[in-house]
Amino acid sequence: MIRLFFALISSGALLAQHYEIVNMGVASRERASNVFGRYTELVERLKESITNEGIQGDVKLRILERESDITSGFANGSIDVAVVSPITYLVMRSRGLPVDIVGAEIRYVNVVDEAVIVTPISVSIQRLDQLQGRSFALGPANDPLFDWCARAEMAKVGLNREQVTLKSFDNFERMSEMIQMGRYQAGILPKSFVTKPDHPFRVLAECKAPNRLWVIRRDLIPFTRRGIEQTLLEIKDPRVLNRIGIEGIDPLDEAELVDLEQVVRKAMVFNSK
Repeated sequence: MIRLFFALISSGALLAQHYEIVNMGVASRERASNVFGRYTELVERLKESITNEGIQGDVKLRILERESDITSGFANGSIDVAVVSPITYLVMRSRGLPVDIVGAEIRYVNVVDEAVIVTPISVSIQRLDQLQGRSFALGPANDPLFDWCARAEMAKVGLNREQVTLKSFDNFERMSEMIQMGRYQAGILPKSFVTKPDHPFRVLAECKAPNRLWVIRRDLIPFTRRGIEQTLLEIKDPRVLNRIGIEGIDPLDEAELVDLEQVVRKAMVFNSK
């Protein structure tokens, strides 16, 4: 955060004005203009929340290529508020960075997302330990739920990355088709794919993980911090929420991350072989 102070002479009176510039970080490899388009409404709401008679607030959107760049930004003071995966937050916390959770994004009416590890009914696989020598479809690389959780579940039954052929997908519909066709003998999908009675999958395991987290620098001045936190947690306008693909932001207790810490440790065991 950048703080500027100006004293202006107006009509014989001395007027003081603080300028608060807050940097908001978003990691994306999309075209910058698309990202700016999605977050413009939110940036404007946050800007309003940190402005009053004595403070002129401004919020600058910083689009970074990787979430590790956001971690670096919190470390060097160039980022004040950001949206990150819960694993990135755990990394920042482990490094002792002055960052707190504002809340988790709500998707499908919940701050926690659920997934299932499946195999086609036509395949003879009944248990996770039978995936040795088979191919497995993961979700987006490094996703806490659709990548790390899948690796952790396989590690629980003694499998490692050398025993399973992995492929990452960004499109779940395409992944589902590939699993049904037998191109991949198993994979991890959103739980919604197995809610219909006639779904073509056998469920081998279930996983869950918090959605993306909004985090804030702990040492922001109280007025600025309160304004940003209140705006993020209370915003209900679909013009803002729909653009960034969420239903809202709700508080999240640190205790919700305990299971995810176990997932990370198990996934690292899977990856270490």
